[in-house]
Amino acid sequence: MATPAQRTNTWILDQWYDQAVAGTQGEYTGEGQLYAVGYGQGGRLGQNVAGPTTRISSPAQIPGTSWITTAQTGACVLSIKSDGTLWAWGKQDDHYPMGLNNDTRYSSPTQVGSDSNWSFISTGVHSQGVVGATKTDGTLWTWGNNENGTLGDNTDTSRSSPTQIPGTDWNTSIGGIAAGNYGFMALKTDGALYCWGRGPGVPRNSYPISRNMSSPVLIAAGPSAWSVLPNTHYNDWACIRADGTLWSAGGNTYGQLGLNNTTSYSSPKQVGTDTTWAQVGGGDNHMGGIKTNGTLWMWGNTVWGSLGLNQGPGSNISSPTQVGTNTTWHRVSFSYGACMATKTDGSLWTWGNNYQGSRAQNNAAPTGNLSSPTQIGTDTDWNIDNSRSLIGQSISFLTKFG
Repeated sequence: MATPAQRTNTWILDQWYDQAVAGTQGEYTGEGQLYAVGYGQGGRLGQNVAGPTTRISSPAQIPGTSWITTAQTGACVLSIKSDGTLWAWGKQDDHYPMGLNNDTRYSSPTQVGSDSNWSFISTGVHSQGVVGATKTDGTLWTWGNNENGTLGDNTDTSRSSPTQIPGTDWNTSIGGIAAGNYGFMALKTDGALYCWGRGPGVPRNSYPISRNMSSPVLIAAGPSAWSVLPNTHYNDWACIRADGTLWSAGGNTYGQLGLNNTTSYSSPKQVGTDTTWAQVGGGDNHMGGIKTNGTLWMWGNTVWGSLGLNQGPGSNISSPTQVGTNTTWHRVSFSYGACMATKTDGSLWTWGNNYQGSRAQNNAAPTGNLSSPTQIGTDTDWNIDNSRSLIGQSISFLTKFG
């Protein structure tokens, strides 16, 4: 597979927990073939099986092609195809995040409505059921759980079908919005940054419930040099500025802010002095990123080997530390104690928590965690770029291009 062309100084919002990237992005052509691996609770593997013990420990293709962006919340999965249609499958929770206006379980992809202009989708994780999506006409739509005002519609009423947020100038590109369990962030086309729900950059347990915001609030006027990526579970986040510097804020119990301490911060602090950061992301109390020279760096909680540094619990790292010496890392995606990454040759690598066989090592046992990068198969046509492949605690969704 040819090395993808690069776009420099393109800064976006993207989901932080289970999936987060910022900075230069590759461009691929071809039809997206979507694969699932892991635990099939509620039919979320998309294989037309819904048994509670269904597990697949090596990638299995989901019917159809042209999948371009995928997101998961709880046992529900949503994905957009290149024709702009929106699809959902899996199990609803109390907040009906599939957007199908019912409580039916679906074990294979089912279209949401009839619109064909959906462009990007983002979700909160676990069972929180927060969903947001943009359309190509510049509109933003949310549905699902609204207990913290997270849907931004000026109510606390949960929605079982997409509801429009005022405005037609929302950023519709991949990564233009970021839904979290407790908060939501979105960019306007002029680069202005808005948030609502439970605010970012403040440790979850210390954030007063009275400060929830149920409609979009301007955080930074455009044009903005920031790309903010919230941790959608604990509200930790990191960002890269257009000058290549890395910044972080929020909770810091495990040193996951990369600031060489465990102090929490409610406003951004620069991580070191390096100006060559190209991507950043994070999962459950661990973060990492790729620099412009293709090196991979990790920091934070080492439980389950999640940093890929051949370490286990109790050896947390509070500043960026290089993973090996390889200089061909291309993109990295994060999950609950785990990571997956591609190299420029299209190969796919994984490490960390192997719960329910989700690390795709053909081992369905809840053990077998990986403490250093391990290749998945031998194929070289994997992509975790503009398709937003998604990895979770017990399930992963990966894209190939045919």
